[in-house]
Amino acid sequence: MTTRPCFACLSILALFFAFGCSSSGTEEEFSDFSSLSADVWNPRTTMYGASKAGLTYFLETAAIELRPRGIDVTVVHPGFVRTRALNGFPERLLFVVELDRATRIIDKGIQRRATIIRFPWMLGMLARLPKLMPRRLAHLLIRKITIGRHKER
Repeated sequence: MTTRPCFACLSILALFFAFGCSSSGTEEEFSDFSSLSADVWNPRTTMYGASKAGLTYFLETAAIELRPRGIDVTVVHPGFVRTRALNGFPERLLFVVELDRATRIIDKGIQRRATIIRFPWMLGMLARLPKLMPRRLAHLLIRKITIGRHKER
């Protein structure tokens, strides 16, 4: 679980609030990493997903509060990025993005002052799809995909 970046994020935003940042003709920006896991219900990653959902909620709320003060908040929701963290991952992963491509996507999103950057787009769309379904159907589908697939191993 990644708690240090979250604490750093909270500390920086607390400073923005404490010093009453206001728009002085120049726009400021704050970005932080959450995860596509914030959008997905996965019984195998409950704590990770919950922490990312909480961080996303905090950042989205901060964006509402800080925008009138001239501060944009960007939330980055990456999917799987090919880094050393994925080495030896026990499952075959779909939609893995190479690190240099992920960097370009994030940079481009920040440059255009996006409020949220989700990638890869297909995985981002699939992650939010269950929330559009009737809840019982979504739960059944997620159980089949996550727990059922895990039991087969």
